[in-house]
Amino acid sequence: MPDVLLPLAGPTWARWVATVAGLGFLRPGPGTWGSIGTGVFLWILVQVTPPSWVAIMLMVIASTIGVFGWWSVHRLLHDPRTVLQDPPQVVVDEAFGVSLALLVVPTVHTVACPTAVIMVAVLMFRVLDIAKPYPIDRLETLPGATGIMADDALAGLLAGLAVTMLWA
Repeated sequence: MPDVLLPLAGPTWARWVATVAGLGFLRPGPGTWGSIGTGVFLWILVQVTPPSWVAIMLMVIASTIGVFGWWSVHRLLHDPRTVLQDPPQVVVDEAFGVSLALLVVPTVHTVACPTAVIMVAVLMFRVLDIAKPYPIDRLETLPGATGIMADDALAGLLAGLAVTMLWA
């Protein structure tokens, strides 16, 4: 089975969301590019958002990524031209995981959020996403878009908890 589907099948909007505006087409390691791109985007937003609004902003972003991410992946997987169950270009699940990781870390919501906190959260998420320890690996086996999104959601939540304990 080829590593890359050229072009990734499906409607334009679904493809744009699922690949996080094309980050999923970067090589090597499209999941890492999706995670880093999301981390940088959220770092910028945290810097320019008043601290009292950061938690709300992260909740809105994580919810939006979760809903539209699931929708886009579901659309792509139901396109008959999509031949892989988890195409490597689909990185919206990584964006969802990173956004959940940052949502969980209380330090991110303060005025003095060090850049290192966000970097470690993204790194911890990638480690958990790649290693897929139990119970993350179980969620990956759920069917369709739910399985693609759920394992990264749990990896993000666990990464956020781990970083919270490191900075406590």
